[in-house]
Amino acid sequence: MAQLSDAQRARLFEPFTQGDESTSHKYGGTGLGLSISKHVAESHSGSIDVKSTAGAGSEFVVTIATHLNHISVPMT
Repeated sequence: MAQLSDAQRARLFEPFTQGDESTSHKYGGTGLGLSISKHVAESHSGSIDVKSTAGAGSEFVVTIATHLNHISVPMT
């Protein structure tokens, strides 16, 4: 497995783009998944990032802010 280059990482979240052009031939797809994931994460005040290691693959981390409402429920 090859490590993603800086140029590939910069384009990875753009629509219709894949890190390696051979990926679409091997696995199919349009290159929209990561673009949609980025849009959803950012619309929830979050982010998406990728860490790539040669020989090990890539790890994608999605962070989304959540707001928890605490509700008091009387015990009966």
